[in-house]
Amino acid sequence: MAGRAWNLPAEPPGRSPGDAAAEQERAATGRPPLALLQSTRVSCVRALPEGSGLSVDEGATRVGYGGSTALRRLLKRQLGATPRQQRLDAG
Repeated sequence: MAGRAWNLPAEPPGRSPGDAAAEQERAATGRPPLALLQSTRVSCVRALPEGSGLSVDEGATRVGYGGSTALRRLLKRQLGATPRQQRLDAG
């Protein structure tokens, strides 16, 4: 293929292909990719069986967090209660 020109769209300086993907995701879902990922993680954690005996740390690991701190903050922000508060309210 020597001598053949590549016709690739030029990205402006400081812009990555990931930026375009994020814009497409936002256009398709109406939400930024991180918000969609966080919402999915919360849904997955909430879908874990109540009597499974899993700790918050284990649930966090199952949905892709390295520890429970970020998950606890996310649950508090999205659901208005920490996992402990949710358990107390349900009990």
